[in-house]
Amino acid sequence: VLVKGMRPLACLEIKLSNTPAVSKGFISCNEDLLPKYKYIITPESETFTTKHEVKITNLYHFITVLLQEMVSSEW
Repeated sequence: VLVKGMRPLACLEIKLSNTPAVSKGFISCNEDLLPKYKYIITPESETFTTKHEVKITNLYHFITVLLQEMVSSEW
């Protein structure tokens, strides 16, 4: 969980598989914390959004694009 002050900003889950499933625990965590951003990070998958509004992306794209966008919009 990435936070800004006391507010949860993003929930991240890192998976080894390039075709990950969104776990019940991750969905439950997001329902409890209500973060603005929800990501599952994989080694090499394409970027897409699931029905639970979780963005699946690869590590390189997360670090070079999505993390930069998140930081610039929040700070």
